[in-house]
Amino acid sequence: MGIMPLQLPQTMSLTDLHLSGGETITVGFADNTQNKQFTPNQLLQLTIHAHTGSDSNMPVMVPVTLNINNDLELNYFLAGGVLP
Repeated sequence: MGIMPLQLPQTMSLTDLHLSGGETITVGFADNTQNKQFTPNQLLQLTIHAHTGSDSNMPVMVPVTLNINNDLELNYFLAGGVLP
């Protein structure tokens, strides 16, 4: 398992998300994606759920880009960061 490199849109910063550390974050394919396999520079979507007991119950949806630039990098990522 590797760390998925994701990039926020240029108009958004990490501080805009107001993360506290107790959130649950899931990564999913964008709604218009027919191919459910990762590809370099693919548009994905984060769903951020506030921690239990928070004032906000609504999840926040954030578009992100998979910051993997070519097939070789993708193969490394899918192999857990080691040569396949």
